Amino acid sequence: LANPLACCLTTCGHRRGRPQVAGSPVATGAEASSEDETSELDVEDVQVAPVISSQESSADTEQTPLGQQVVTKLTGDWDLVPLPAAPQDLPRIPSTPQASPRRPSLLTPALLGLEAAVAGHVDVASGRVLELDRVPLIEGLVAYAQALDALGGGMGGFLQTNIDKLRKSKADASLIGFREWMLSELPVHAANGYRGYVDDSAWMANLWVWWTMEFFVEFFAQLYGGLDTKPGADVAYKRTLYNHHNFIQRAAFSSAVGRLPSRQNLLQAIRGDGGAEGPDVL
Repeated sequence: LANPLACCLTTCGHRRGRPQVAGSPVATGAEASSEDETSELDVEDVQVAPVISSQESSADTEQTPLGQQVVTKLTGDWDLVPLPAAPQDLPRIPSTPQASPRRPSLLTPALLGLEAAVAGHVDVASGRVLELDRVPLIEGLVAYAQALDALGGGMGGFLQTNIDKLRKSKADASLIGFREWMLSELPVHAANGYRGYVDDSAWMANLWVWWTMEFFVEFFAQLYGGLDTKPGADVAYKRTLYNHHNFIQRAAFSSAVGRLPSRQNLLQAIRGDGGAEGPDVL
């Protein structure tokens, strides 16, 4: 009865015609044997207790140790078990576990933007993202590029070039969803006879943002797994962007990676002054 939820029950059932009050003690001993050898509540037997008016019944009350009035006797056909309300000062157990607050790092603004972009658009059954909100998505990408630049090597520039293409797109700026916004740009690609994407377009930018982000996700996974910066970047690059770059692009990217700090210094730069540790860093 100390649980506040117990005091919210208003439905009572009966076994073999005998009414039971929600929360009443289970019969034991000889009393239990008089019940047709069962104490299970049948779903079909669930009933709502009838309302008894003050003209039809009377009740005596007494004070509990907590100072609350409870019914101890009610004239009529129903026997009630005292069910005092729970004290208001009892601690309440949250319905869901409370996640620990994220400690901020260099990547936190980017993560917040990307999380805002997918909020409300995830299919619960499959886990698939069905749509993105365009504005927080682009803001999250901008914050990500700025964080990458802060690490050294000008790595954010590979992302920022395509963010600029997104911002300059001829797509309908009044559309909120990223998917529908992208579709509104389709007529632009008639210039190529729809055989490929126009270079200065949201479609081309979207493609390269995807490929670039794929590299950084893999790169940070390698760092998290313990590899140092150079070997981690080599593994990530060969699995991702290497397959899309030409010879000149590969040379430029390798040069940028070579200017990144060691794993220890890179993680310290990401950690910043926000106190982030462990998973909060990456």
